[in-house]
Amino acid sequence: MTTRTSSRLVCKCGHKGVLLSVENDGPGSALCEQYSFAGFGGAALTVTSYRQIPNGPLAAMKPECPKCGRVAQVEYT
Repeated sequence: MTTRTSSRLVCKCGHKGVLLSVENDGPGSALCEQYSFAGFGGAALTVTSYRQIPNGPLAAMKPECPKCGRVAQVEYT
């Protein structure tokens, strides 16, 4: 089964966007989570081990604000 979620984000300048995630959580399946942004630039991320993201997906993906150009300055709302 695939679970899709979204989390609202806001930059320190006030620009808003979303962190999208897709998780494969079927019984007996291997860990596979995919993250991407809507409204922000930054790298997409595929996780197959929790060791890959010790500080969470935002730290690993380094979101970039298209309004002010700040990098990694977003927070969950």
